[in-house]
Amino acid sequence: MLLMTKGETMATIDLDIGSQLIIEIKTGLNRIKSSFIGMESGEYIIIKIHKSHNLQNLHSLLYKGHPITVRYVDKGKVYGFITSVFYITYNPDKLIFLSFPDKIEEQNVRSHKRVVCSFASKISFYDVEFKGIVVDISKNGCRFNTVVDESANKETIGKNLNDFILRCSLSPEKINLSLKLPGSKHNINIACKQRSMNKDNNIATLGLEFISMTEEDSIIFYDYLLDLDALPMEFNIHLAVIKHTVWMNRFMMFIYGSKDISKKEFISAKESDLGKWLYSEGFQMYRHIKEMQQLETVHEDLHKFIFDIVKETPEKYNKEQIDSLIKRIDEMSQRIIILLNTTEKHLIAA
Repeated sequence: MLLMTKGETMATIDLDIGSQLIIEIKTGLNRIKSSFIGMESGEYIIIKIHKSHNLQNLHSLLYKGHPITVRYVDKGKVYGFITSVFYITYNPDKLIFLSFPDKIEEQNVRSHKRVVCSFASKISFYDVEFKGIVVDISKNGCRFNTVVDESANKETIGKNLNDFILRCSLSPEKINLSLKLPGSKHNINIACKQRSMNKDNNIATLGLEFISMTEEDSIIFYDYLLDLDALPMEFNIHLAVIKHTVWMNRFMMFIYGSKDISKKEFISAKESDLGKWLYSEGFQMYRHIKEMQQLETVHEDLHKFIFDIVKETPEKYNKEQIDSLIKRIDEMSQRIIILLNTTEKHLIAA
């Protein structure tokens, strides 16, 4: 534990060297992942920017005296403080020295915080499609704006806008939203239900409630919202369950002979989607919970069992053998999900 003091103010950070921090340069816009390197008590804190960030693009944002917000997670709770850049060095590594904070505060994150955005998107009703912009988004829904025939005459605008509203009214629960989130090359598709409709001249605004999406799309979507603190931290557990389920589905496809999936995906416990989460933020945030400690053992046992299977080719197993293997794997997989769900319940009840 690192005890940090300044003047008469005392603040405690329970962080190990290498712990993950998020620094926010402009609220909600520039969020940069970094690692805690060390500190000089009462003087400065040292962080290291992740290599995934292009430091050349950050030069205009990170400079001496620039105010920033720092957030980190300790035992499932989010803490943060406001500080400023004290010094920057690029050799031998890219390090930022931050002024020592006066105070550190626990921060409450709303369950379904809305994120202001501007995503090119489209909605469709059966065979009719309207392009527009998603102007804010949360776990449960979004607002979608569309301009109907902006360059047309008023009579045409009215007809098209009325047609748009009519279709929304006739099919309020059969709307599909398609959009691409920042950093993703994949369009996610969400089945939606219309909750509200407003119009202003030739602009229509729909309030959409999200009904369903594929597990693969939900991983991209929830990762995005978690990165913006738009979901409670315990939602990490729910997302881990989804990632494990998708991974298991791919393994089932492999064991039944799919040629499009490589056995390399299933060898390492630390390289699986669940393993990557466990050995980074998962254990960093939740290792104090006993179910998480049990999870590490069960997860490693699952991968050892799977490793013995993938050493052979699926064709070498007959149907009876495959059924027996899948039964054992499913038992371990369900045990993993139970441990994750129990961990989530502990956090919600805390």
